[in-house]
Amino acid sequence: MPANKTRMTLKSQTHKGDGFNELSFEDEAGQEEVFIHAQRNQNNVVKNNETTLVGNDRSEQVENDETLTVGHDRKDTVGNDEQVSIGRDRRHEAGQDDDLVIGRNHRIKTGKDRMEEVGNNRRDKTGASHHIEIGNHREEIVQGHAYLDAMQEIRHRTKTYRIQVEDEFVLEGPGGTFRINRTGIFLNGVALDFKGPMQLTTGGSGTSHMVTGVSKEGLAMDQVCGMRADGSCSRMPCPCAKGVA
Repeated sequence: MPANKTRMTLKSQTHKGDGFNELSFEDEAGQEEVFIHAQRNQNNVVKNNETTLVGNDRSEQVENDETLTVGHDRKDTVGNDEQVSIGRDRRHEAGQDDDLVIGRNHRIKTGKDRMEEVGNNRRDKTGASHHIEIGNHREEIVQGHAYLDAMQEIRHRTKTYRIQVEDEFVLEGPGGTFRINRTGIFLNGVALDFKGPMQLTTGGSGTSHMVTGVSKEGLAMDQVCGMRADGSCSRMPCPCAKGVA
């Protein structure tokens, strides 16, 4: 039997150099193959449509750079899994919208820094719990309003808690208000109930009150002395007979 009787080859040697171009056909049953060898470049021009069907696996290897330009839409469909491995940098740019829909879990791991910039509004929605863990510090700067609405309760635990405001600080509850502003500190409530030893001294250019003693559980605190800084009393007649009119 002649060797390679099932193969047809069209082969040309490189002029003034080593190499060849080859187009061969193998027609042996079970070994059918169309082989193309380009010693240097290969260019394909299709004036209209092109369709490629691979019945089993496909492998493509590019030793250097690859450029793909699509003039209109592009659609990729993967029936099972997909894995992309990039040795260095990757850049993804969308001229308009970018939608990502994940049926189950989504995991992002960043080895170093991460920065997000949103030019307009941002909205995050979590259907169940949301847990944040920070290894070092956290800072937030809000140019406008900041609202936190918890339907059940809020707990803060720290070593030192400091609140600094420019104009006014207000604590409001069903039984009263505690207010601090540029004019002073104001406590207004239905009743003030103190338990344990207590000594309260207030002074300044306005009215001076001093309350000392042990409060009784369940009883509201009464104002004892209304002596002002100049010796006059804000409660007339003076209940302790120390102030002057």
